[in-house]
Amino acid sequence: MKTEINYKTEIANEILRIINEVQNKEAASKFWEVLNKIKAKSCIVKSGMCSGDNIDFLLAFEKGGKNKPFDLFIENIEDVAMRFGFIFGLKPEIFHFNTKYYIEVETYSFVPFKLLKNA
Repeated sequence: MKTEINYKTEIANEILRIINEVQNKEAASKFWEVLNKIKAKSCIVKSGMCSGDNIDFLLAFEKGGKNKPFDLFIENIEDVAMRFGFIFGLKPEIFHFNTKYYIEVETYSFVPFKLLKNA
């Protein structure tokens, strides 16, 4: 029986696999550039799912810490078993990240991205 830690590890590995696909090179480069600037205290993760199409993530990083943003993101995914099932059922191949939707405010950095099915 899988535990929450198993699901989080598998989701992290799958997201990293998608990010590292050749077709996602440009979006991945921008994503890592943004994440490397963030010095986070905590992360709130919101996600939405569109059956057969995509899964959206919105990461709200609280500024003022020393944690690694990607690790915080994975650690704070809610309903991890459901997200796991959706990602693997969808089998996304496209990592979509657009820097114009990255928002900085006084106490938070907001980072949205999508995992899309390659239609």
